Amino acid sequence: MAQWTILLFSLYGALHGQVNGFSTEHQCCQDGKDRALDRQDCTDLPLISSPSDTCKITQEQCCAAAVGDRLCDNGIEMATYQGACERPFFQGEFWETQISKMCCDCCVIGLITAKKGSSCEFQGLMMDRKCAYTAKACCDNSTAAETQPDTNVNQLPIEQKCCQNGKDWAQERHDCTYLPVIISSSHTCRLTQEQCCAAAVGDQLCDNGIEVAKGQSACFMSFFRGEFWETQISKMCCDCCVIGLITLNKGSSCEFQGLLMDRKCAYTAKACCDNSTAVETEPNTNDRMATGCL
Repeated sequence: MAQWTILLFSLYGALHGQVNGFSTEHQCCQDGKDRALDRQDCTDLPLISSPSDTCKITQEQCCAAAVGDRLCDNGIEMATYQGACERPFFQGEFWETQISKMCCDCCVIGLITAKKGSSCEFQGLMMDRKCAYTAKACCDNSTAAETQPDTNVNQLPIEQKCCQNGKDWAQERHDCTYLPVIISSSHTCRLTQEQCCAAAVGDQLCDNGIEVAKGQSACFMSFFRGEFWETQISKMCCDCCVIGLITLNKGSSCEFQGLLMDRKCAYTAKACCDNSTAVETEPNTNDRMATGCL
C-alpha cells in the first residue's frame, strides 16, 4: 500500500510539474500579448518572475506576433475598402508598413480570386504562410465567395509560374526590387510574384537565424547584417530556434500550437526541437480564420 501511495504521489508530482511548465509558458506569452495591446515596445519588455528559461523569448515573440496581427489587420482593412495597397497608405516604420502592405496585397489576391469564382485554396503557391492564410481568409469572407466556387476555373498554373519567377529572382538576387514584368492575363500575377519573392528572401534570412542559434545559442541583433527588417526576421527565427533547442534538451514535447506565437516562429521552434532544418508541413486550411492573421 505504501509503495502505491509513493507511486501515486510521484506521478502526481511529475504531471503537476508538466502542467505548471506548460502554464508558465502561456503566462509569459499572454503577458507579451497584453503588452503589445498596450502598445509597449516588444524589444524592451520588463522581466516577469518565472522559473522558465525560455520565458523572456516567448514573451517577446508573442508580443511581436500580436503587433504583426494588428499591422496585418490594417492591411486587410485597406484591401477590403480601398482595393489598393500603395505603401504611402500605411503609417509607421518601414518594417511596419511592410507587414501591412504584404497583408493588403495578399488580401487583394484573395478578393480577386473570389470575384473570379475560383477556388480559395493557395497551397500550391510558395507564398509566406501569413500571406497564404490572409489570401484564403479574404477569399472565403468575400461576398463574391458566398456561392460555391467553380473548381474548374483554375488559374493556379499561371499563378505558379509567376510565383516561381519571384522565387528564382530571390535566390539569384537575394532581393525583390526591380522584379521583371511577366506578360500574363492574370491581374494577380504581379502580386503573387512579389509575395513569393518576399517569402523566399524571408526564408533565407530565417535560415541565417537558425544557423546562429545552433552555433551560438544566443541571438543578439549585432550577430546579423542588413536593414532593420532583415535583422528582425533573422533574430526572430534565431530566438524561436533557441526555444526549440531548449525544449529538446529538456526532453519536453515539440508541440507549440498552444502558444500565441507567429506561425513562422512556431514552425521554426518545432523544426529545431525536432532536430531538423525545416518543417514543411502544409497549413491546415480547415482552420477557422476570423481575420486571416494567424
